[in-house]
Amino acid sequence: MSILQFICPKCKRTIPVRGGKEVYGKKLPCRGCNHVFVLRDPNRKELPKEPKAKTQKLQRQQKKDKKSFGPYAHLEFVGRGGMGEVYKVREPELGTDVALKILPKAFDDMEEKQQRFLREAHLAMKLKHPNIVQVHKVGNIEDQHYFTMEFIDGAELNTVIKDKKIALATMLQIFIKVCYAIEHAHEQNLIHRDLKSENIMLTKQGEPKVMDFGLAKPTEDNQRLTAAGVILGTITHMSPEQAMGRTDELDRRTDVYSLGVILYNILAGQLPFQPGPIYKMLEQIMKIPPIAPHEINPEISKKLSGVCLKALEKEKEQRFQKAEELGKAVEKITL
Repeated sequence: MSILQFICPKCKRTIPVRGGKEVYGKKLPCRGCNHVFVLRDPNRKELPKEPKAKTQKLQRQQKKDKKSFGPYAHLEFVGRGGMGEVYKVREPELGTDVALKILPKAFDDMEEKQQRFLREAHLAMKLKHPNIVQVHKVGNIEDQHYFTMEFIDGAELNTVIKDKKIALATMLQIFIKVCYAIEHAHEQNLIHRDLKSENIMLTKQGEPKVMDFGLAKPTEDNQRLTAAGVILGTITHMSPEQAMGRTDELDRRTDVYSLGVILYNILAGQLPFQPGPIYKMLEQIMKIPPIAPHEINPEISKKLSGVCLKALEKEKEQRFQKAEELGKAVEKITL
């Protein structure tokens, strides 16, 4: 079966979909901005698009006008993702700063968006671990869904890795904590499905915090919010089974693979497969073994390099079967 590529008309993200002409006419939510659009034959002419400048002006105006939200005042804009806008606010009841995530009104008439947004909040709320961002409250104010969570004053792990200012030994201790945090999620029968260093914050005290459970799914849940054949996740960190669009086959070992990508980045200073054309990325993920980290960075031991490569095995049966096993394997070498 071939892989077709579609462009989200809103954020211009390229979305690979496994299938043929039968997918034309079907609706698909964009992973980048969650805009739902119809998969159209690329040979057909598209309708004129709204000028980008007009869209940016509207977004700036929305940001400027956001002064309060229910009991939350003095909203400090933090960022905008595919499933909502995030603000730093003062929680009146706790008297502390929290992160407030709001589902924009533009999404409120889209049942699937509401399901995904509330799903993320309720699933994350189940998790109680020092290295997972804690969700505090889920609610609705003036027909807008929202939830509050722990506010992390720090930096993305991705940025920390790029800066190379933290010693490797310390970075590995951070990685081990992330493995145990994901093991906790797995013990609650929850798989993340979008693990990457951008979804891990590092506090000023050096503690990692896993966040963004927007694609998470309970292992026993049969609810389908994503069509079969849709490639789910972030392509640079996705497992071979994700790259093949086998959403029903994703399990805890899929998260183990993504942890392997993060470990590879820490050890080698780069990703196993460099970003490029979608079809090349998918081919590499599914068929081509990555270069051993110690061949890129001679300071890395072959043993540690081997642990990383085991997490990145193409066949999930050959990987570490638990995130905890990967963490312990790294811990044993670093002791």
